Amino acid sequence: MTELKLENIDFSYGKNKILNDINLSLSTGVTALLGPNGAGKTTLINIITSLYRPDKGTVYYNEKDIKKLRDRYYDYIGYLPQMPQFYKNFTAYNFLEYIGILKAVKKSELQERIERLLKLVNLSEEKNKKIGAFSGGMRQRLGIAQALLNNPEVLILDEPTAGLDPNERIRFRNIISQIGADKIVIMATHIVSDVECIASRAIFLKNKEAIMVNNISELSGKMSAHVWSVVAQNENEINYYTQKYLVSNIRQTSEKNGYELKIISDIIPSENAVHEQPGLEDAFLYFYGKKD
Repeated sequence: MTELKLENIDFSYGKNKILNDINLSLSTGVTALLGPNGAGKTTLINIITSLYRPDKGTVYYNEKDIKKLRDRYYDYIGYLPQMPQFYKNFTAYNFLEYIGILKAVKKSELQERIERLLKLVNLSEEKNKKIGAFSGGMRQRLGIAQALLNNPEVLILDEPTAGLDPNERIRFRNIISQIGADKIVIMATHIVSDVECIASRAIFLKNKEAIMVNNISELSGKMSAHVWSVVAQNENEINYYTQKYLVSNIRQTSEKNGYELKIISDIIPSENAVHEQPGLEDAFLYFYGKKD
């Protein structure tokens, strides 16, 4: 089984410490890398991809130090950066041919692999269309295809759904779910809903450290004591709850003269409050938005 392990990782930009003593072990499946903007997600990804060297600590791929693997390590990973750049005058097919040559994919295998990946990302009909005419979602799907050209064991995606419309985000999630069946997929995002239904594990970055949740489904049990449903009758009551507590959702009740609030709190926010089913987004708010 493929394994990616980070041991005692520290990293700083000058005097500004970004990551402190990160210890993680990842295996096959989709892992969500969560945190607000500036939490260090991209920095951690750059260390995993060997673009950055940590100040301290080691990244291991199948128990081998990636520094000792050198360029061979890149044969095992695929990477979709946050803002992928493409040659606008290339067609999708030509671009994948070009990337395949750079990745040293065997010529005898390249054509079949390109056709298969274009089908996977639903771009077969657009393969001869210039990338400059692609939508944002089509470019992201092409980005996945190029990241998979070398058939990597580890696929790393940095904020891959940013800027996509709802239909494209759903299509993107479905593709990632399929890929995660036999690869380590790390998907960094601050849009929690994009990974809640496909990730089996989550890494929360907070205060320069990493909190690993090995089974997202277990979060429901751990968070159940902190998520409440409260009914507010008017705007004054809504203002009271939003100022005092973390409110993850507000919706009008069927009576039309009241509002149901979903509240994240260690204590019961009202004598009429009842426990609500928690989700990954509630855990995200609990970790990052907790009020004093």
